[in-house]
Amino acid sequence: RELKREEREVRAFAESIEPLYTVRNLGDRLVIHVDIPYADAEKVNVWFEENVMYVKAKLRSKLDVGKWSERYRGVEVEEYSLSVTLPVRSRPEKTSIRVRRGVLEVVVYK
Repeated sequence: RELKREEREVRAFAESIEPLYTVRNLGDRLVIHVDIPYADAEKVNVWFEENVMYVKAKLRSKLDVGKWSERYRGVEVEEYSLSVTLPVRSRPEKTSIRVRRGVLEVVVYK
């Protein structure tokens, strides 16, 4: 039973990895930085539902996470996946998105 649980966890992990991110409240706007090294800048998807921001970013090539830990030997990920609950709702006309040097920057004006 324990093996089945671990297999499910590894399979879910094998599909995507959650990137590091920061959310800064600058008064009139939120600035969100998401680290997505090795992601294909043309295949970064950002969307909002209510006050939740979702990010999917395809990697340029599969990433072998077994290099980081023996536990994940042979596990490869193909994309970043993230959901962040924000203190405000996003409005498309007041939101800017850009990718530069492996960092996604999302600015949400209040």
